[in-house]
Amino acid sequence: MDTFVVESISLAAYLLGPKVKKLLSINKEENNRFSFVFEVTETEGKQLLLEYANSESRKFDQAVQYIKDLVFKNPKRIERK
Repeated sequence: MDTFVVESISLAAYLLGPKVKKLLSINKEENNRFSFVFEVTETEGKQLLLEYANSESRKFDQAVQYIKDLVFKNPKRIERK
């Protein structure tokens, strides 16, 4: 069985779409990060990675990360009403 491992939650969510058959496991690493193991060949995984990089999903994920950075890293910039 071929597997493809990713450490990005956003990419893992993208891979759970209709193109990937199975999420095999989620592993917690020593640094408290997670890795997601999919039943996909390395070649297919790399192709899906390229598709994700050029997708609207990636743009959305970048916008969410930007908003999180504004909220959590610069709370003084948020106007209170």
